[in-house]
Parts: sequence; C-alpha cells; structure tokens
Amino acid sequence: MRLEFQKAIAGSQFTLPVVAAVSVIVWLLFRWENVEWTSLLVGLGMSAFAVYMLAELNNRNVLLRISSRLISSLFAMLLAVVIQLHHFQTGHIILLLSLASYFPFFQMYQSANPLLTFLAYLPLAFLSFIFPQILFLVPAYWLCQIYMRGMSWKCWFSSILALLLPYWVMFGIKFYVGDFDAWLPVQVQWYSLSQLPSLLSSMMPYQVENPLPSLFLGYKNLTIVQYVQFVYILSLLSVGIVDMYLYSYLDKTRTRIIYRVILIHALSVLLFLLFQIQYFYLLLPLLIADTAIIGGHFIALTYNKYSHIFCLFLLIASIAVCLISYLE
Repeated sequence: MRLEFQKAIAGSQFTLPVVAAVSVIVWLLFRWENVEWTSLLVGLGMSAFAVYMLAELNNRNVLLRISSRLISSLFAMLLAVVIQLHHFQTGHIILLLSLASYFPFFQMYQSANPLLTFLAYLPLAFLSFIFPQILFLVPAYWLCQIYMRGMSWKCWFSSILALLLPYWVMFGIKFYVGDFDAWLPVQVQWYSLSQLPSLLSSMMPYQVENPLPSLFLGYKNLTIVQYVQFVYILSLLSVGIVDMYLYSYLDKTRTRIIYRVILIHALSVLLFLLFQIQYFYLLLPLLIADTAIIGGHFIALTYNKYSHIFCLFLLIASIAVCLISYLE
C-alpha cells in the first residue's frame, strides 16, 4: 500500500506548529545540569527567530511550488535534535546575521543594485567583529552574485564599502577618544616583504615538515557524537542536492537560480568547516539552514517509494541523533 504521510505532512498548515511544539519540549526536556536556564532560553528564542526568518524567506522568494511550511519545519527539527546547539552561543549570531543577508541578496536576481548589495554585505561586516573568519565566505557571495547577474563594478565597490563601514566607525570612535589600542577585532600588523616567509610560517597551525596533514589534526578532537551529527546533516544535504539536479527543471528559472546560489553557499560553508573543523558548532547552524532549504525542497515536492523510505529513515535517524547527542 502506498504511503501518503509525506504528502500530508508537506501540505499541512499544522506541520510547523506541531514541529515547533515538539522542538520546544525537546529543547526544555533534554537539558544538561551545567547549562543555565537563561542561556537555554536565549538560545531557544534566537533559534525560534531564525525559524521565522527562514519561513519569511520561503514566502518572499516562493522557494516551493506548493503552499508548504516544510522548510522552516525541517529547520526547527534539525536544530532541536542537535542538543549542543540549544544553549546560547556565537553560532546563533552567525546564523541570524547570515540569514539577514539572504533577504536583500536574493532580490538582486538580474538586478545590479548597489543599495541592495550594501545591505546584503553589511551583516557580514558586523558579523566579522565576533567571527572574523566569516570574511573567507565573501568570495563565495561575489561568485553567487555574478551567477545571479546582479554584479557590476558599482556593486562590487558597494560590497567593499559595506564590509569596511563598521571598521571605519570604530576607527572614528577610537580616534575621537584617542585610544588606538586593539581597535580591530583582529590585530593587524604591517610586515615588510622580507618578513613575509616568517609570517607565513608562523600562520601554520602546526610546525611540521608536511603542512597538509596538519589541516586534519583537528579531527582528532572530534567526538563520536559530532561525527554522527555531521553525517546526519550531510546525508540530508546530499539527497537534496541529487534531487534538485534531477527535478529542478520543474521550478521557475528564478527559483532554480536561488537554489543553486544556496547550494554554492552550503558547499562553501562545508568546505570551510572541513578545513577549520575547530569551528564545528559555530558553522553547523548555518550549514543546517542551507540543508533545510535544499532538503525541504526534496521532501515537499518529491513523492515516490524512495522518498517515503528516506522520510521514515530521517524521522528514525532524528530520534537516534537526539538521544546520542544527549547521552554524550
């Protein structure tokens, strides 16, 4: 007998409220003793706001061909099962500011608008104060903007101005008060050309003869739980990517472009995470958001025997990951 639960879940307007209620119960029930209630509630509030932002992003850009809240519901479920993301941490701020940049960014489809460009890159600039490494993703944003045909020289200069604006403001404040010590979140020093080899050598995480293995030494510090969570998220992302390339022709051109932009962003975050695994829980919420969009497209729009089996597997795996994460 063919199962119809997937179509019912995808099209129901009660999916998000039910998933949200279950997520809140999991959020409050699975709590470690060393986590303060204040941190837990702040993390819950910021995650709930991120779910709302993703729902608005879906509504404004019509990411699904049907009326469905599955993307935001899937996002809430993925955040709930990873218990380590429940308490407030820097990853929540990275998630919210990155989602804030999505709104003006997707409006630049076939529109080289300097103002929208400025608004899209400004959240990344403020985010760099608490996580400077996020600037490594800026080239991926430029690539996506070119792919959307929304890049011009004016837009490029506008993005540079947006990235520099918070630093100019801080410099002005420090200049006014006469204190120039540590005016940047990252200490910037000027080096002569003769000092460049020693500078590059000091930037290596480990002083070894072969620098390539040093990039992977951080994996020794990962726990079994982190490996399980990573494989869980990566499985959903992989299935969503395959489905997107098989059936994306059914979507409108603008929708296809947006999904490919999200895919480029997700792969950029994944690549960054693989080479800087020490930032696992800082970047995981952002990877979960992209995964929820791509995976939600698959679950909401693909109905066959294999999709039903995968949905059952996803539900069982979600319960298993939640319990494994809590019993760490």
